[in-house]
Amino acid sequence: MPTRSKLVLYKEVIPLGRGYNLTLRGVMVLLLILSLIFILKGLQIVALSIMVPFIFIIFMYLTFQDLKLYVTTDEFIIKFWFFTTKIKLKEIETIEIKDSSIL
Repeated sequence: MPTRSKLVLYKEVIPLGRGYNLTLRGVMVLLLILSLIFILKGLQIVALSIMVPFIFIIFMYLTFQDLKLYVTTDEFIIKFWFFTTKIKLKEIETIEIKDSSIL
């Protein structure tokens, strides 16, 4: 069984885009409005059950605003939160570069 080198050749932190931020902000505003409506109606238990995911989404938004890209000798590793994706370099056929300043 060959040993694979896990030496990281390149590491970059990539901020997530506007779509991610707008989606999370929209969900936070929606949950906040719903909880305020239920508080005003006197349904505190329902408002509390809505506030639990609201607090979780705030925690996610403040903590996980970027993803990390690692390049080893034989694969790309993309990490976001607790999700990890590995792409072997030999599986990549073509690369499209959209930013010419990289070249």
